[in-house]
Amino acid sequence: MNLQGLSAHVRQFAEHVLAAFPEWASTLEAPVLGDLAGDCSFSLAPPAYPSHRLYIVTRGNSVEVRYDDGQPPGPAEKLFVELDRNPAEVAESVIAFFRDVVSGRVLVVRERLGAFGHRLRRDRESLARFGSVSEVEASGRGKFVAVYSWTDPFHR
Repeated sequence: MNLQGLSAHVRQFAEHVLAAFPEWASTLEAPVLGDLAGDCSFSLAPPAYPSHRLYIVTRGNSVEVRYDDGQPPGPAEKLFVELDRNPAEVAESVIAFFRDVVSGRVLVVRERLGAFGHRLRRDRESLARFGSVSEVEASGRGKFVAVYSWTDPFHR
């Protein structure tokens, strides 16, 4: 993969990520035109949910990790900042977070909206976010509409 079209800090980030996960080279996209020129993204399919996608996207001085289960509203998101100052450190944080997702320590949960949230979003029942296994295990069954683990369907 030619990384020459990437900004310097994004190229350093991509090199660190690819050193940790060389098999991701085929998932790397680097737009050369438009608003995203100089940035990059990785798109991965979880083995347990092949129709879902996990995206790692650079945007200026930040990296977004997004898990999209295809249900509205939008994906679960985690943001890492200061990419322009510390690309290697941000890459290590993203790699560690992804390893937590793969190991099952971090799950994606689709949480029911409370009464106030439901009044604001009458067209939606839930929101997706990242959560820990201990949080999910400690919560009552009624709190979550769905729970996703990277490699295995999560059973409570």
